[in-house]
Amino acid sequence: MLKRWVLVALCLLLAACGGGGSGSIPSVPGAVHTAGGSASIRISIPSASGSPSQRRRAYVGSDVEGATVAVSQGAGTPLTTAFDLSSGSTLCTSSGSARSCTMTVTAPYGADTFAVTTYDSAPSGGVIPASAHVLGTATLTSTISANSTTAALQIFVQGVIANFGASTPLITLASGSGTQTQTMMFDPTDFANQPITAGANDTYANPIEVTLVETGGSGLTQLTVNGTPAGTNVTLTQSNQTLGVTYTGGGSAGYYATVTMSATGVAPATFNVAPMYIGASSPLYTPYSIAFSGSGQSVPLTISEAKGSNTYTATQSTASACIDAASVSAVSGSGANASVTVTGGSGAVSGGCNLVVTDALNTTLTIGITNTTSGGSVTVGGVSEYPAAHAQPFGVTSGPDGDVWVMETSAVEKLTTAGTAAATYSTGTDAIGAIVPGSDGYLYFVDGTNHVWKLSTSGTLSSTTTGTDAFNGITQGPDGNLWAVDTYDGIVEVFSTQLLSLASYSVAAQPGSGIASGSDGRVYLADSANSTVYAFTPGNATPDTYTLNAACQDPSAIVSDPVDGNLYVGCIGSNSILQLRVDGTQTNYPIGQGDSPRGLAVGPDGSIWFAGFSTSSIGRFNISNQTFTHVAIPTANAEPESLALGADGRIWFTEYAAEQIGALVP
Repeated sequence: MLKRWVLVALCLLLAACGGGGSGSIPSVPGAVHTAGGSASIRISIPSASGSPSQRRRAYVGSDVEGATVAVSQGAGTPLTTAFDLSSGSTLCTSSGSARSCTMTVTAPYGADTFAVTTYDSAPSGGVIPASAHVLGTATLTSTISANSTTAALQIFVQGVIANFGASTPLITLASGSGTQTQTMMFDPTDFANQPITAGANDTYANPIEVTLVETGGSGLTQLTVNGTPAGTNVTLTQSNQTLGVTYTGGGSAGYYATVTMSATGVAPATFNVAPMYIGASSPLYTPYSIAFSGSGQSVPLTISEAKGSNTYTATQSTASACIDAASVSAVSGSGANASVTVTGGSGAVSGGCNLVVTDALNTTLTIGITNTTSGGSVTVGGVSEYPAAHAQPFGVTSGPDGDVWVMETSAVEKLTTAGTAAATYSTGTDAIGAIVPGSDGYLYFVDGTNHVWKLSTSGTLSSTTTGTDAFNGITQGPDGNLWAVDTYDGIVEVFSTQLLSLASYSVAAQPGSGIASGSDGRVYLADSANSTVYAFTPGNATPDTYTLNAACQDPSAIVSDPVDGNLYVGCIGSNSILQLRVDGTQTNYPIGQGDSPRGLAVGPDGSIWFAGFSTSSIGRFNISNQTFTHVAIPTANAEPESLALGADGRIWFTEYAAEQIGALVP
């Protein structure tokens, strides 16, 4: 069947960019259809401009010299015609250096597909030279009918990427600084080296495929498009899409991510994303802080950025106090193998001093520096630390004289509330335990063997031995006697203030060291092995038993609130505080971090304070609103064990591993 042809006019939306516009020229109504005719396609070519902003196309540029129009219908073979669009072409009319060109092609009835391709060379002998570069492509399908009178059709030209214009082969980011997003700098250009204009209609003829591959970790970095996380594979289809990466701040030395961009006919471009890591094996270092406790201590820091050869600078806070507190060496090495050494000075600082490491791309990491100085009493974040006279301080209490008394290996140390060591009294037994004040003005303690001791504030010592193996906890009961617990044999033994044995009670095997006198006239014991609390009434060998709920695991320390009479238990295994009310009901409060709560004390504010053994912190449980807060101990891995309210209103605690005594202002 013979097809009938009509004459139509196509107005392609191929806009000039002169004057900075990024849209299109208005469409113009087409000619009246006539049989056996052709379609007119008009294209406007802007004048050349020296202004980079005016050269940005949308998407026909001054460098267009030729074009082809292919008309097809269905699966038929396209009929392709080449056109000369140069300034001397008879198809074009000029206005200054700008020109408007009209191309005429046949257009049969039905759904016609018009494919327009622009080139940087005019045809020769009716053919576009093989050396010509494609500058843009456009495709439009329109139904042409015999009774059509006009047609105004728009075609948007897609820019063909010839070069990604990538300028940042390495991106560096700061580890440990939280989530960061970085834009990747690239500027795709066509074969005429013209940037492709941003715009929803200016899509790429050859879309960009982007992939991200991580090395040395996973899930730390992903791609972003216009600032929104988009995984590890994305396709960029238009030039107003901004490509970037987002990094969690985690990982360790050696980690990096590789980003590869590819598109048909374009040489691939590769970026590397390499976080800066700073580490040290010194116990004085925790990411990202250094806590010196004296002069001459050194912390060698390693600096690492994979996939690069960056150089680094390390600068210290310039305040005189910071210079006295620490000194910093020059940086040695580069890339993934650089180092700098920080050495403690004689000055004490509690904060505000930093080491800033900067790479050649201006990525920075800040290391905080403190120095408590050996034997000092520098307050860091409200916490003061004092060196213990003997090893492994454990039990602590406020004495009848207002001084602070500490159980240490084979000795008891006395400190003033100013932190000054006043005296030490040797026991001759190589063990440690708990210590409490008595109502008679003496101090009583157990030493972890079979001894119970009595100590006057002037230093007079006396003791008694029993058949038990290892006392671990002690309290003064409501009857005025001393109640001591043998952790290993499961025995609670009662002594008079003259150290005479009055009674012995057996309980479940291996109770904890937590024993406390309640406001109801009973003595309470936490049984860590069986998640039980025993309540002893003086003179009664059979205690009341409270089985703790399953949310409290490994109960250890216990304290009585003198205001409401309730008991509070530190649950080491579940990192929680359990409230045991006087009526026997229970409520468990999760701490929210892995503290392993040890010693408990009631603070001057009525809150329950506890030693965060595993997190090197002192915690506070606000009874009124059931919330937790934490105060960090300046010395890392201090392992606080016991605490007590001092006569000065501070919370005093022992640092078992750091061999220090600490105090904090509530």
